[in-house]
Amino acid sequence: RAADIGCGIGRTLPLLARGFGQVHALDLSRECLAVAERGCLAFGNIRYHHVDLAQDPAPFPPVDLVLCINAWLMHEPGRRDAMVRHTLACVKPGGHLLLVTPALESALFATHRLVRWQRDQGHGPKVAQQKARREMSDLDMGIVLMDGVATKHYLKEELEDMLPMYGLEVL
Repeated sequence: RAADIGCGIGRTLPLLARGFGQVHALDLSRECLAVAERGCLAFGNIRYHHVDLAQDPAPFPPVDLVLCINAWLMHEPGRRDAMVRHTLACVKPGGHLLLVTPALESALFATHRLVRWQRDQGHGPKVAQQKARREMSDLDMGIVLMDGVATKHYLKEELEDMLPMYGLEVL
């Protein structure tokens, strides 16, 4: 059995449905779940769940594989901690979590590239940095404002430090 935490519109569900006997698709958005369900009508082994894992646990027992792509984004620590706990509770002992998170390095590198682009446009170093400046808040905690939305980004080392506290081995 597998689960896609934050499945969105279901892009990965067909892959999971072909490889597992039962798949649980979870998302906070009813609209996204409806799109996912319409797109996966050919698969009878997918169960859809409208759940906010930052508030409630998943409505199924732990599974062999949990896929979690860009779902741990909320910046408020209490909600994020609950989301992490509820996600990890979905992984059965000996199972696997395939986790994809925004990397803080990518946000910082994107800013670097914006400065370089501004320099290529003929601006001096100071003006280039000012023009490329992105809204950032609590950067030391990995919180970056993206289009005005506070979004949690992770360092590889942060995840390597955090996940073993929940009993996971980082591979």
